[in-house]
Amino acid sequence: MDLYAKLEVYPRNDKKFTDANEALASAISLILSAHPGPVRRFCVPPHILQDRPATVDAWLSSLALVNLQELDFWDGKDMIYRYMQPSPLAPPPASTFRFSATLLVATFGKCEVLDSSVEGIHFPHLKQLGLEDVSISEGSLHTIISSCPVLECLLLKDIFGVGCLRISSSSLRSIGVGVDHPRENLQFLQEVIIVDAPCLERFLYLGMPINLTVISAPKLETLGCLIDEWFHPPRLVFGTASIQGFKVVSLTTALSNVKTLAIASDFIDLDTVIELMKCFPCLEKLYIKGFH
Repeated sequence: MDLYAKLEVYPRNDKKFTDANEALASAISLILSAHPGPVRRFCVPPHILQDRPATVDAWLSSLALVNLQELDFWDGKDMIYRYMQPSPLAPPPASTFRFSATLLVATFGKCEVLDSSVEGIHFPHLKQLGLEDVSISEGSLHTIISSCPVLECLLLKDIFGVGCLRISSSSLRSIGVGVDHPRENLQFLQEVIIVDAPCLERFLYLGMPINLTVISAPKLETLGCLIDEWFHPPRLVFGTASIQGFKVVSLTTALSNVKTLAIASDFIDLDTVIELMKCFPCLEKLYIKGFH
C-alpha cells in the first residue's frame, strides 16, 4: 500500500485550510488504524510537521508502517508549501528515524534535524535522500551521508546551517545542490568539495550558483548548470582546472571525462563559450540557457 496525502491549496490562515487540514489528519489516522499493513510509502505535506507534531508521531508509530521503504515529507508539486516558511523550523518526531533499517527512499522538508536525532543512525539500504528547506549542522549532514553505504542519489535544496560541505562516498552516482529561497539570518550552502566519489556521474546546480571543487570523481560525465554572473561568478576547480564563471583561470589537464555540460548567463558571448569548451575536449552535449 502507498499512502499519499495531499491537501488542497488554500491560504494558510483561511478557514478552508484549517478544515481541510483537520479532515486530512482524521482520514490518515483512520486509514492507519484500520489497515493491517504493510505500507510501502508514506507521504504527507511537510507543514503537518509544524501544525500537528504529536499526530505525525502517532502515525509514524503505527504498526502498519513497519518495514516502511519510502518516507516523504515534501510535496514539491504544490508550490504554496515552498513559501510557507514557519520560523523556527520544527524537528521531525523521534519516531521518524525508526525506519532507518528499511528505508530505500527518504525526503525531509521544512524541518530542523537536530544533532541528537542522528547520533549513531544507520541507513543500510537507503539509495535516495533528499533534504529540502532543512536546517541541519555540518556535522549531522556528514553523519547522515556517511551512514548510507549504498546511497546513489543525493538532493540538497535550500539547506541551512552548512556553509561548506565535503563529500566522500563510494556509492553516490548523482548529486543535486542549490539554494532558491535563502532564509534570513541562516547560513546557506555556498561550497561543495567532492573529495572522493569514484561512482559519481552527475553533479547538478539547482538554483543559486555555488562554488564546486572536485578532487576525485573519475566518472563524472554530466555537469551543470555553470552560471556566469558578472557580480559574483561561482568558482569551479576540477583537478588542475580552475574556472571562474565562464573564464578559464588555469588549465593543465583537460576535463576529458565530462560529456554533458550546461551553462547559463545573462549575456552569452560566443568566443567565451568556445574558450570554455576547450576545457572539455570530449564534450558531446552542450546546453546553453539565457536568463532573459
